[in-house]
Amino acid sequence: SNRYYASSLNNLALLYYKMGRYETSKAYLIQTEAIWRKSLGVKHPDYTECLNNLGLVYQQMGQYELADSFLLEAKNIREQLLGRFHPDYAASVNNLAILYTQLGRFDAAAQFWAEAMNITNTLLIQSARFLSAPELSAYVQLYQSQLDHYYSFALQTHGKLPAMNAGCYNNGLFHKGFLLNISSQICKIAATDTLATEWNNLVKSYHRRLAVQYAKPIHQRLEVE
Repeated sequence: SNRYYASSLNNLALLYYKMGRYETSKAYLIQTEAIWRKSLGVKHPDYTECLNNLGLVYQQMGQYELADSFLLEAKNIREQLLGRFHPDYAASVNNLAILYTQLGRFDAAAQFWAEAMNITNTLLIQSARFLSAPELSAYVQLYQSQLDHYYSFALQTHGKLPAMNAGCYNNGLFHKGFLLNISSQICKIAATDTLATEWNNLVKSYHRRLAVQYAKPIHQRLEVE
């Protein structure tokens, strides 16, 4: 069907993006956007992914107004569709922070960086409730690139945005083993007796179920309450 053909086009676009062939990537994404807009509608996660990818391509091509437009549209639809505490929305905020840093719009970038880090840290705390220590460690690594960009922005704006100093300090403490220590403490407490272990496993199972639901669009989530 057109929908799955568009998925193939989107995958090719991502491949050419990674190869640095941005014109080719853009051409495939424009086709993808037209098909998904017609077959899925604009309030669909796949459609927002295409908008986001187009924004990233235009950014690499130096067409910053178009990049800003597509990235903002993806962010706004994702907020309505998925909510603010969803990895896709967090990715949109992170991408806008990087774009505005590149454009020297530091005040706007700082606001997006603060929001991105807040969402990421919240997602990590939620994950600590049901992931094992090795799983949590691997999950934290997914956000290492974001943290590197954040520190780079702080260095670039050193002395211009005093609030960044506190942000760097807080995020440094947060990411230096805090989550793993919390997870380890919970496991030790849960292992003190059989009943505690059973209750801990039950609570973790509920958090896993919640995580599955929160990964879906808001209107498709079931039994969250």
